Amino acid sequence: MPRSPYPPPTHPDNGSTISSDHRIVQFHHPAYFNRPGALPFLVFPAHEHGALHHETARLACALVAGNRVDGYLSVDQEGRQPVGADPDILLTLQDYFFQVPSHQMPGWEESEGSAGYGDMCTCNTPVSAGLTVSSSRTRLPYLS
Repeated sequence: MPRSPYPPPTHPDNGSTISSDHRIVQFHHPAYFNRPGALPFLVFPAHEHGALHHETARLACALVAGNRVDGYLSVDQEGRQPVGADPDILLTLQDYFFQVPSHQMPGWEESEGSAGYGDMCTCNTPVSAGLTVSSSRTRLPYLS
């Protein structure tokens, strides 16, 4: 004899505490904002007063962007209007952009004579000292 199906899930307050005018705050990647079908990379429900804590949102964006804690929030796609340096302000707009100051990974610098981004970079971190990356290959000094 088969069991009866589970009843639909319910909440003890029957949804009476969920506001019908619930607002969200969206965070976008600046390069993908205007592309068809592009979705925000993070969406948070706003606090009941319609705001979100700046530093909480910035750190969440930094984690999604590969621990880029040097990133900042801006109100424009180009990053010319940063939200501000105060980590305790409240974000009250619906859309923000997470900006990363450089396209290079932290600790990587362009090698002398390189033609630009993606051509030749040298890592200057203690773990990877001597690692060279080019657009066609990666060389480790002790394996060459």
